[in-house]
Amino acid sequence: MLTAFQVSPPSALAHRPPVVLPADLWKETGRWYSIGAEMGRLKDRNDRDLALAMTHEEAVCDLVRQEIRSYKQMPALIYHIQTKFRDDPRPRAGLILCREEWAKAIDKAVFPGIQGGPLMHIIAAKAVAFHEATQPDFKAYQQRTLDNAQALAAELVRQGLRLVSGGTDNHLMLVDMTPAGVTGKAAEKALDAAGIHTNKNMIPFDPKPPLTASGIRLGTPAATTRGFGPDDMHQVGRWIGEIVHHVEDPAVIERVHRDVIEFACRFPVPA
Repeated sequence: MLTAFQVSPPSALAHRPPVVLPADLWKETGRWYSIGAEMGRLKDRNDRDLALAMTHEEAVCDLVRQEIRSYKQMPALIYHIQTKFRDDPRPRAGLILCREEWAKAIDKAVFPGIQGGPLMHIIAAKAVAFHEATQPDFKAYQQRTLDNAQALAAELVRQGLRLVSGGTDNHLMLVDMTPAGVTGKAAEKALDAAGIHTNKNMIPFDPKPPLTASGIRLGTPAATTRGFGPDDMHQVGRWIGEIVHHVEDPAVIERVHRDVIEFACRFPVPA
């Protein structure tokens, strides 16, 4: 198995990998690679019939479903795996889409061998989620999610931070804390104290160990669901920049925390 970043027509012809995983959706990279242009490479390889293609669409499926993110090569994909709950605030569950010719083989592989116990409330919730995803207002929600991500990304760059992928084409981004002179762990802890909850994340070729890391990973679906707009995300970005540049200043952290609490009260958590 090779990722799309590693595959070129000559190498695919030489090694004949049985499966190609698009690298911006592969487990080790899909959590940070937020620019979609590289996905065009996969279609070239499928046009040459070099290998089966499987995506792990845990991050951007709803953007694709509502045509917010262009995925012109999607018809060429053989397997399509999605984890429902990342850019779609719905049940924590999964699904597999494939061409009809592969359906029986996948069914035999999944059931009864590796499938867990079916949870009927999750199945029902997925049915509701699929219906909601076909509605016009859901497309508008996904567009707001993308607009918010791009606003946050632009503000973080303005704050002197580096986005690993240079920008974002979807709802997420991985932010390198190195320009601020702090680790991902230190940034996560300081931001948490200020009421901004993030998680540390390794960056490509990270010199730091996993439990320290050099980056933090951010996304906008939850904030969008609460009603945040681009101006609000710019404010969040300014707070993030202020905190990561003052991770050891309790006065700054406390002041930002008070501002965050007052700000968040304007956006109740959906019940």
